[in-house]
Amino acid sequence: MNSWWGAVVAALVLVSATGASAFSVEVGGQVKAAARGIAYDDDDVRGTLDPVGESPYDDLESSAGFRVASRTEIVPTLTLDVDYELFYEGGDATKRRSDLAGAGLSVPGNARGDEDRYRLFDLTSVISDSSHHRTVHRLDRLSLNKELGSLDLRIGRQAVTWGGGLLFNPMDLVNPFSPIDTLRDYKAGDDLASLRYTTARGMELQAIGRPGRDAATGDVSSDGSSYATKLHGTFGSLEGDILLGNQRGHSLSGVGFSGYAGEAAWRSDLLVSDEDGGTLSAVVNMDLSWVAWDRNWYGFVEFYHNGYGTSNYAAALTDPDTLERLDRGEVFTLGKNYLAARVQLEAHPLLNLTLTAITNTGDPSGILQPSVIWDARQDLRLDMVAQLPWGGSETEYGGFSLPGGGWLAPANELIVRGTWFF
Repeated sequence: MNSWWGAVVAALVLVSATGASAFSVEVGGQVKAAARGIAYDDDDVRGTLDPVGESPYDDLESSAGFRVASRTEIVPTLTLDVDYELFYEGGDATKRRSDLAGAGLSVPGNARGDEDRYRLFDLTSVISDSSHHRTVHRLDRLSLNKELGSLDLRIGRQAVTWGGGLLFNPMDLVNPFSPIDTLRDYKAGDDLASLRYTTARGMELQAIGRPGRDAATGDVSSDGSSYATKLHGTFGSLEGDILLGNQRGHSLSGVGFSGYAGEAAWRSDLLVSDEDGGTLSAVVNMDLSWVAWDRNWYGFVEFYHNGYGTSNYAAALTDPDTLERLDRGEVFTLGKNYLAARVQLEAHPLLNLTLTAITNTGDPSGILQPSVIWDARQDLRLDMVAQLPWGGSETEYGGFSLPGGGWLAPANELIVRGTWFF
């Protein structure tokens, strides 16, 4: 880790010292701060562990982050991307996660700053860490990009997005967004090589190779790596994708199509893995923009099938493969079938009101997510988001019993966040 940071810092110093005269450098970024209130179910194992008392929220958490993104043009066909970020989180929720980990009840995918344990390189460093707070900095982009005519080649830490899902995206193999993630300014980077080749007829071939680490041993192996190719083209009035690959030792094949039905756009993706004798995941959606009552509206509906899903949620949380998929951020749900919908109203050119609903159709149970987004200035945005789970007993979002006793239910949350872009 230290040797990598030393090499990176030396390179950045060199670029800064010579950039004005030798290179073209573009720099931007953001500063953000947030407050988060969490109200647990009365019987939830997290709420009963060291309860706080009479506050309307069991836990309060504050967080802050700084990110700077740079692109250096070394020559017109060769660029270097370097993105650095520093983030802090602290408060009741941070302490509770520490207490839960001490009690053997850590939540998969909930330890921000630890993602590099699965990646080829560890470009994250903990500045300070205690039961009440955590400060971490990292390099989230570090890639060299070369253009060779119709071929673009990138090597290093970067972000790649595949698939047509709007909330759920099974064809997105590298760090997909969580369906309840409302802050999508940037996607987490990973260590990989990617290429994109465009043919004379407009077909596009993309390929990625992502060496990764095994969860048990920490060694680079096929059990932690992903390799895939995707061919994109136009077929009459439709656009289509064909995907072949291997993810963590399991063969993948997928197909996707998109098109228009009147003024609405639709997309569908299907992905098959040979894991567990054959596992199929799929998503289909349709979205539309319209004007009503002199206001701009936008909405979509999406259906998602999780081939790894189950109705026995307690057993899923004791299954090593399920826990690893959750921890790596490959899937985010436990059930099989989900229906999601969103309606967004532009109440004012600077104010958007959104309501998102995600429903596990097998329970049923779900989560409602009302949000307000205010562009207070050209470079300042304020977000207020609520997470409101619902459902009966023994459902995914209403709560279910844990093996050996205890109860787990998604918490009600209120998040207020400000972001300044520069």
